Amino acid sequence: MAELPREEESGNMTGKEFEQQVRINLSIPAVPVAQPRPRAVNFGNSARIHEVTHIKGSDGTRRPHPIAAFKATVRLTAQQQYSGAPLSGPLRVDIVFVFPRHSNKIWKSKPMPRYRHVSNPDRDNLDKSVLDALKGTVWVDDAQVCDGRIEKWHAAGDEQPHVDVYITEIDDKITEPPGCHPAIPKQLSL
Repeated sequence: MAELPREEESGNMTGKEFEQQVRINLSIPAVPVAQPRPRAVNFGNSARIHEVTHIKGSDGTRRPHPIAAFKATVRLTAQQQYSGAPLSGPLRVDIVFVFPRHSNKIWKSKPMPRYRHVSNPDRDNLDKSVLDALKGTVWVDDAQVCDGRIEKWHAAGDEQPHVDVYITEIDDKITEPPGCHPAIPKQLSL
């Protein structure tokens, strides 16, 4: 399982307080898949927007988009690892996406630690796929998620691709004005 955010990355909570407030830790054994963008199709004088559910292959056959299987795996894992009622208050969700290691980065004798994933898919689309999949299972609506961190990594040599999700309930009481996270400069927090 990936490490929890360090003290300076968890807002105004210390590391110990953060660990005590974590309600749910999910480890999803699947290769991360990003939520595809909705597609628009023109029909005469109007347009329709639809979610992508199938992919057209090079031979013309249609097959289900991998997002369907990924979301099903996320939901199943959540149901197996969390049995409570869906959370209804504000939430912090930290997600660590671990992708398969590239074949040109596999060695027999050198150490193979994790390294940053700096190419597609975009982190916001990855985040959306997980948040949408957990709607109604872990939380009522993904709009409740108002804080969190997203990381993308390539797996270490002995590690399988997976997604780690850390869900924390946030206290409703406002203790600091908006933009007080140490990483946000004060002039941007107006």
